[in-house]
Amino acid sequence: QDFVMVNAIVTKLNSQLPDATIVIDNIAKECNSGFVTIDYTVYNINSTEVLPAGTPIAFYIEDNYIGGTVTSQEIAIGDSESGTFIVNIPAGTPVNYEILVVVDDVGDGTGGIVIETDETNNSVTIQETQYVSPTLQEPQDITTCETDNGTNIGVFDFSSYEEDLKTSPTDVVTFYNSYDNADDAVDDITNIDSYTSNGENPQTIYVRLEGENGCYTIGEFDLIAIDCLFPDGTVTIADITKSCNSRIITVAYTINNFNSF
Repeated sequence: QDFVMVNAIVTKLNSQLPDATIVIDNIAKECNSGFVTIDYTVYNINSTEVLPAGTPIAFYIEDNYIGGTVTSQEIAIGDSESGTFIVNIPAGTPVNYEILVVVDDVGDGTGGIVIETDETNNSVTIQETQYVSPTLQEPQDITTCETDNGTNIGVFDFSSYEEDLKTSPTDVVTFYNSYDNADDAVDDITNIDSYTSNGENPQTIYVRLEGENGCYTIGEFDLIAIDCLFPDGTVTIADITKSCNSRIITVAYTINNFNSF
């Protein structure tokens, strides 16, 4: 009375698929440049098919699409392809920001053009910091007396600027006789607590404020030597001699120059 039919449904699934992943190998940046150079590598490791050439790669800063590129050739199973992309940092980007790089993404965040074995491992995120020169508060000019009248030379102490001009405890402040030396960080002035000017009056001193990332700002101030070497004449009378019926007196006096320079 019973009827039994044995059957089976066989479904063929496409298991011949690539699996694109990406890593950031290096980020090169310069002070106040407005761009970074990203070295990256696209992998096709856990796959059973080549990753086709032209697979898109998207670059984001703070979740904003900046630009993109594509793989240049097929990537074999277990193989990789490295590349470089220059990312322009938009104005208004904070000093500390986030870079997101996604392979197989056309730039709209919805995915790409390649069907993969795993669609969830296509991105890499890194926290970055812009290299920005520290802000230098322009130092005040310094005035002191000449070492001797008419020399235009003075002995100056600007050692307090070494700490006062820092914006961070890790900043380095150095002083130079020329802008070029300050720019190249060569032949800095070491005796900043007793520096003898060179006779130029005023003489310009260049100060370099360098942050921990190597970015720097150059400012300047003047050393001014003034003539403040004055005498201080005083007089005292020692004795007065006179004769009877004479209209002549003799005054003995002394001129002093005690409280003077």
